[in-house]
Amino acid sequence: EGVFIGRNSILSCKNGNIIISKNVNIGFNCEVFSASKVKIGENTLLAAYSYIIAGGHS
Repeated sequence: EGVFIGRNSILSCKNGNIIISKNVNIGFNCEVFSASKVKIGENTLLAAYSYIIAGGHS
């Protein structure tokens, strides 16, 4: 509800989850990669060209 994902943004999961809560604005050309859990909380704004990368080392 109330989620905006900007043009040319990439959301990619590999053995992980991306959870987007209410009223989230993901700016243009953002990248979110998940090899583990990523949760973007309510009322969050990601500026253009932001990167979120989640993972670990085994």
